[in-house]
Amino acid sequence: LRIAGRGLPDRAPGIYMKLAQVYDKRGDAENVRKCLETAKQVGLAVGPRELSRDQRAFYFDALKRLADLADQRDDPEAAIAELRQYQEDGGPAVLE
Repeated sequence: LRIAGRGLPDRAPGIYMKLAQVYDKRGDAENVRKCLETAKQVGLAVGPRELSRDQRAFYFDALKRLADLADQRDDPEAAIAELRQYQEDGGPAVLE
């Protein structure tokens, strides 16, 4: 899947989110975080507004999950940065 993610950047957020799910089921928190970060980076490289609707949803989900992970490790600056990115890129959900 990683090879597909590199070769298909316009589909990569969804691919890396799927990988994150697999790692999450295996209890591999570090690789979950890496996959979420990669989904974010690819989304930024392609341009969030250039992603298809389904890929944009995966991108926004990655940002929200990264914010949650930062909050869990008591890193409010990182959590705020992820949520700020979410809002700036036009995330559809109201943030609490």
